[in-house]
Amino acid sequence: MYSKKSVTYLPRHKENLFQGLIEEARSLWESREVGLNLFRVRLRERYEGSYLGVAWSVLAPVLTMIAIALVFPLLMRVKVENYVIYLFSGLLVWRFVSSAMLAGGESVLGYKELIQKAPLPTMLYPMVVICIEFINFILVMACLYVVATLFNYELHIHPIYLLGATFVTMVFSIGVAALFSVVITFFRDIRQILDVIVQAFFYLTPIIYPISMIPDKYHSLMELNIFYQFVRLYHQAIYSPNSPDWHDMLIPALISCVVFVAGLIVHRWYGRQLVFRL
Repeated sequence: MYSKKSVTYLPRHKENLFQGLIEEARSLWESREVGLNLFRVRLRERYEGSYLGVAWSVLAPVLTMIAIALVFPLLMRVKVENYVIYLFSGLLVWRFVSSAMLAGGESVLGYKELIQKAPLPTMLYPMVVICIEFINFILVMACLYVVATLFNYELHIHPIYLLGATFVTMVFSIGVAALFSVVITFFRDIRQILDVIVQAFFYLTPIIYPISMIPDKYHSLMELNIFYQFVRLYHQAIYSPNSPDWHDMLIPALISCVVFVAGLIVHRWYGRQLVFRL
Protein backbone atom coordinates (compact mmCIF):
# COMPACT_ATOMS: atom_id res chain seq x y z
CA MET A 1 0.00 0.00 0.00
CA TYR A 2 1.12 3.53 -0.73
CA SER A 3 1.70 5.87 2.16
CA LYS A 4 -0.72 8.75 2.50
CA LYS A 5 1.96 11.02 3.92
CA SER A 6 2.44 14.30 2.11
CA VAL A 7 5.20 16.87 2.12
CA THR A 8 4.21 20.51 2.41
CA TYR A 9 6.62 23.14 1.12
CA LEU A 10 6.66 26.17 3.39
CA PRO A 11 8.13 29.30 1.77
CA ARG A 12 10.83 30.66 4.01
CA HIS A 13 9.26 34.11 4.18
CA LYS A 14 6.31 32.47 5.97
CA GLU A 15 8.41 30.74 8.62
CA ASN A 16 9.07 32.09 12.08
CA LEU A 17 11.53 34.94 11.56
CA PHE A 18 13.58 34.37 14.70
CA GLN A 19 13.88 30.62 14.13
CA GLY A 20 14.74 31.26 10.48
CA LEU A 21 17.60 33.57 11.44
CA ILE A 22 18.94 31.02 13.91
CA GLU A 23 18.75 28.31 11.25
CA GLU A 24 20.55 30.50 8.71
CA ALA A 25 23.28 31.33 11.23
CA ARG A 26 23.63 27.62 12.02
CA SER A 27 23.97 26.80 8.32
CA LEU A 28 26.69 29.41 7.94
CA TRP A 29 28.57 28.00 10.90
CA GLU A 30 28.35 24.47 9.53
CA SER A 31 29.70 25.74 6.19
CA ARG A 32 32.67 27.54 7.75
CA GLU A 33 35.24 25.07 6.37
CA VAL A 34 33.91 25.56 2.85
CA GLY A 35 33.97 29.31 3.37
CA LEU A 36 37.58 29.16 4.54
CA ASN A 37 38.58 27.19 1.44
CA LEU A 38 36.75 29.67 -0.80
CA PHE A 39 38.58 32.48 0.96
CA ARG A 40 41.98 30.85 0.32
CA VAL A 41 41.21 30.20 -3.33
CA ARG A 42 39.81 33.69 -3.90
CA LEU A 43 42.81 35.29 -2.19
CA ARG A 44 45.23 33.31 -4.35
CA GLU A 45 43.32 34.06 -7.56
CA ARG A 46 43.18 37.77 -6.82
CA TYR A 47 46.94 38.18 -7.16
CA GLU A 48 47.68 35.30 -9.52
CA GLY A 49 49.66 36.46 -12.58
CA SER A 50 50.48 39.83 -11.00
CA TYR A 51 54.15 40.74 -10.60
CA LEU A 52 53.45 43.11 -7.73
CA GLY A 53 50.87 40.82 -6.15
CA VAL A 54 49.74 41.99 -2.74
CA ALA A 55 51.90 45.10 -3.00
CA TRP A 56 49.71 46.47 -5.78
CA SER A 57 46.63 46.48 -3.52
CA VAL A 58 48.60 48.79 -1.23
CA LEU A 59 50.24 50.91 -3.92
CA ALA A 60 46.98 51.77 -5.66
CA PRO A 61 45.36 53.61 -2.70
CA VAL A 62 48.68 55.18 -1.73
CA LEU A 63 49.17 56.61 -5.21
CA THR A 64 45.58 57.86 -5.20
CA MET A 65 46.17 59.51 -1.85
CA ILE A 66 49.36 61.20 -3.07
CA ALA A 67 47.62 62.55 -6.17
CA ILE A 68 44.72 63.98 -4.16
CA ALA A 69 47.02 65.29 -1.43
CA LEU A 70 49.02 67.24 -4.00
CA VAL A 71 46.06 68.74 -5.85
CA PHE A 72 43.25 69.48 -3.41
CA PRO A 73 45.15 71.56 -0.84
CA LEU A 74 45.80 74.02 -3.68
CA LEU A 75 42.07 74.26 -4.43
CA MET A 76 40.70 74.46 -0.90
CA ARG A 77 40.36 77.80 0.81
CA VAL A 78 40.38 76.16 4.24
CA LYS A 79 43.70 74.72 5.32
CA VAL A 80 43.51 71.33 6.99
CA GLU A 81 46.20 70.56 9.51
CA ASN A 82 47.95 67.24 8.90
CA TYR A 83 45.94 66.87 5.69
CA VAL A 84 47.58 63.66 4.46
CA ILE A 85 46.46 61.73 7.54
CA TYR A 86 43.00 63.31 7.36
CA LEU A 87 42.70 62.25 3.73
CA PHE A 88 44.10 58.77 4.20
CA SER A 89 41.91 57.96 7.21
CA GLY A 90 38.80 58.90 5.24
CA LEU A 91 39.87 57.09 2.06
CA LEU A 92 40.68 54.01 4.10
CA VAL A 93 37.12 53.35 5.20
CA TRP A 94 35.63 54.74 1.97
CA ARG A 95 37.43 52.14 -0.15
CA PHE A 96 36.34 49.35 2.15
CA VAL A 97 32.65 50.30 2.27
CA SER A 98 32.42 51.09 -1.44
CA SER A 99 34.09 47.75 -2.25
CA ALA A 100 31.50 46.04 -0.06
CA MET A 101 28.77 47.55 -2.20
CA LEU A 102 30.40 46.94 -5.60
CA ALA A 103 32.50 43.77 -5.26
CA GLY A 104 30.26 42.30 -2.58
CA GLY A 105 27.20 43.08 -4.69
CA GLU A 106 28.50 40.81 -7.45
CA SER A 107 29.56 38.00 -5.13
CA VAL A 108 26.60 35.73 -5.92
CA LEU A 109 27.08 36.17 -9.67
CA GLY A 110 30.77 35.47 -9.26
CA TYR A 111 30.05 32.09 -7.67
CA LYS A 112 27.14 31.11 -9.90
CA GLU A 113 28.72 27.79 -10.98
CA LEU A 114 29.21 26.72 -7.38
CA ILE A 115 25.72 27.88 -6.40
CA GLN A 116 24.23 25.75 -9.17
CA LYS A 117 26.06 22.68 -7.89
CA ALA A 118 26.25 22.94 -4.09
CA PRO A 119 23.35 23.73 -1.71
CA LEU A 120 25.33 26.08 0.52
CA PRO A 121 23.86 29.10 2.35
CA THR A 122 24.11 31.91 -0.20
CA MET A 123 25.16 34.51 2.35
CA LEU A 124 28.45 32.64 2.55
CA TYR A 125 29.58 34.19 -0.76
CA PRO A 126 29.33 37.90 0.13
CA MET A 127 31.00 37.08 3.46
CA VAL A 128 33.97 35.52 1.63
CA VAL A 129 34.31 38.56 -0.64
CA ILE A 130 34.18 40.98 2.30
CA CYS A 131 36.85 38.99 4.15
CA ILE A 132 39.10 39.38 1.10
CA GLU A 133 38.45 43.13 1.06
CA PHE A 134 39.13 43.24 4.80
CA ILE A 135 42.62 41.80 4.25
CA ASN A 136 43.30 44.62 1.81
CA PHE A 137 41.86 47.08 4.33
CA ILE A 138 44.32 45.90 7.00
CA LEU A 139 47.27 46.10 4.59
CA VAL A 140 46.40 49.66 3.60
CA MET A 141 45.99 50.64 7.25
CA ALA A 142 49.46 49.24 7.97
CA CYS A 143 50.79 51.22 5.01
CA LEU A 144 49.30 54.38 6.52
CA TYR A 145 51.34 53.81 9.65
CA VAL A 146 54.53 53.24 7.63
CA VAL A 147 53.99 56.37 5.51
CA ALA A 148 53.27 58.46 8.60
CA THR A 149 56.44 57.17 10.28
CA LEU A 150 58.68 57.74 7.27
CA PHE A 151 57.49 61.30 6.60
CA ASN A 152 56.94 62.31 10.23
CA TYR A 153 53.19 62.79 9.89
CA GLU A 154 51.39 62.97 13.19
CA LEU A 155 49.09 60.04 13.88
CA HIS A 156 46.63 60.16 16.77
CA ILE A 157 45.59 56.53 17.03
CA HIS A 158 42.99 55.62 19.65
CA PRO A 159 43.34 51.79 19.66
CA ILE A 160 40.12 50.79 21.45
CA TYR A 161 38.03 53.22 19.41
CA LEU A 162 39.73 52.06 16.20
CA LEU A 163 39.00 48.43 17.07
CA GLY A 164 35.35 49.26 17.71
CA ALA A 165 35.09 51.27 14.48
CA THR A 166 36.65 48.41 12.51
CA PHE A 167 34.24 45.85 13.96
CA VAL A 168 31.19 48.05 13.26
CA THR A 169 32.40 48.74 9.71
CA MET A 170 33.00 45.04 9.07
CA VAL A 171 29.48 44.11 10.20
CA PHE A 172 27.98 46.87 8.04
CA SER A 173 30.03 45.81 5.01
CA ILE A 174 28.91 42.19 5.26
CA GLY A 175 25.29 43.28 5.58
CA VAL A 176 25.34 45.73 2.69
CA ALA A 177 27.18 43.21 0.47
CA ALA A 178 24.58 40.57 1.33
CA LEU A 179 21.71 42.92 0.43
CA PHE A 180 23.17 44.12 -2.86
CA SER A 181 24.25 40.61 -3.88
CA VAL A 182 20.57 39.59 -3.95
CA VAL A 183 19.29 42.83 -5.49
CA ILE A 184 21.89 42.78 -8.29
CA THR A 185 21.19 39.11 -9.03
CA PHE A 186 17.51 39.93 -9.58
CA PHE A 187 18.05 43.31 -11.25
CA ARG A 188 21.39 43.48 -13.12
CA ASP A 189 21.05 47.15 -14.10
CA ILE A 190 21.38 48.14 -10.45
CA ARG A 191 25.14 47.54 -10.77
CA GLN A 192 25.61 50.48 -13.16
CA ILE A 193 23.34 52.72 -11.09
CA LEU A 194 25.27 51.80 -7.96
CA ASP A 195 28.54 52.90 -9.58
CA VAL A 196 27.10 56.37 -10.16
CA ILE A 197 25.66 56.62 -6.65
CA VAL A 198 28.92 55.58 -4.98
CA GLN A 199 30.91 58.08 -7.06
CA ALA A 200 28.46 60.87 -6.23
CA PHE A 201 28.64 60.20 -2.50
CA PHE A 202 32.44 60.32 -2.62
CA TYR A 203 32.18 64.06 -3.29
CA LEU A 204 29.21 64.52 -0.95
CA THR A 205 31.16 63.06 1.97
CA PRO A 206 33.86 65.06 3.82
CA ILE A 207 36.80 62.91 2.73
CA ILE A 208 38.91 65.23 0.58
CA TYR A 209 37.64 68.33 2.34
CA PRO A 210 36.73 69.11 5.99
CA ILE A 211 33.13 69.34 7.12
CA SER A 212 33.81 72.95 8.10
CA MET A 213 33.61 73.80 4.39
CA ILE A 214 29.94 72.80 4.41
CA PRO A 215 27.55 75.55 5.59
CA ASP A 216 26.25 74.98 9.11
CA LYS A 217 22.65 74.75 7.97
CA TYR A 218 23.49 71.58 6.01
CA HIS A 219 25.31 69.78 8.83
CA SER A 220 22.10 68.11 10.00
CA LEU A 221 21.59 66.71 6.50
CA MET A 222 25.09 65.30 6.59
CA GLU A 223 23.99 63.06 9.47
CA LEU A 224 21.76 61.27 6.93
CA ASN A 225 24.83 60.38 4.87
CA ILE A 226 25.66 56.79 5.85
CA PHE A 227 29.17 57.10 4.43
CA TYR A 228 29.85 60.11 6.64
CA GLN A 229 28.85 58.14 9.73
CA PHE A 230 31.69 55.70 9.12
CA VAL A 231 34.23 58.20 7.78
CA ARG A 232 33.77 60.25 10.96
CA LEU A 233 34.64 57.20 13.07
CA TYR A 234 38.02 56.84 11.38
CA HIS A 235 38.75 60.55 11.48
CA GLN A 236 38.32 60.30 15.25
CA ALA A 237 40.18 56.99 15.56
CA ILE A 238 43.25 57.98 13.52
CA TYR A 239 43.32 61.70 12.81
CA SER A 240 41.76 63.71 15.64
CA PRO A 241 44.06 64.66 18.55
CA ASN A 242 41.04 64.90 20.84
CA SER A 243 39.49 61.99 22.69
CA PRO A 244 36.95 60.25 20.43
CA ASP A 245 33.26 60.69 21.11
CA TRP A 246 31.76 57.25 21.72
CA HIS A 247 28.28 58.63 21.10
CA ASP A 248 29.22 58.98 17.43
CA MET A 249 29.53 55.20 17.26
CA LEU A 250 25.95 54.53 18.34
CA ILE A 251 24.27 55.37 15.02
CA PRO A 252 26.80 53.43 12.86
CA ALA A 253 26.51 50.47 15.24
CA LEU A 254 22.71 50.54 14.98
CA ILE A 255 22.86 50.87 11.19
CA SER A 256 25.31 47.96 11.02
CA CYS A 257 23.11 45.67 13.09
CA VAL A 258 19.98 46.52 11.07
CA VAL A 259 21.74 46.09 7.71
CA PHE A 260 23.39 42.82 8.76
CA VAL A 261 20.12 41.30 9.99
CA ALA A 262 18.36 42.55 6.85
CA GLY A 263 20.99 40.85 4.70
CA LEU A 264 20.59 37.63 6.65
CA ILE A 265 16.78 37.78 6.25
CA VAL A 266 16.96 38.47 2.51
CA HIS A 267 19.31 35.54 1.91
CA ARG A 268 17.13 33.31 4.09
CA TRP A 269 14.01 34.21 2.12
CA TYR A 270 15.40 34.42 -1.41
CA GLY A 271 18.54 32.28 -1.30
CA ARG A 272 16.76 29.30 -2.88
CA GLN A 273 15.55 31.45 -5.77
CA LEU A 274 18.95 32.86 -6.71
CA VAL A 275 19.92 29.71 -8.61
CA PHE A 276 17.09 30.41 -11.08
CA ARG A 277 18.33 33.97 -11.68
CA LEU A 278 21.92 33.13 -12.55
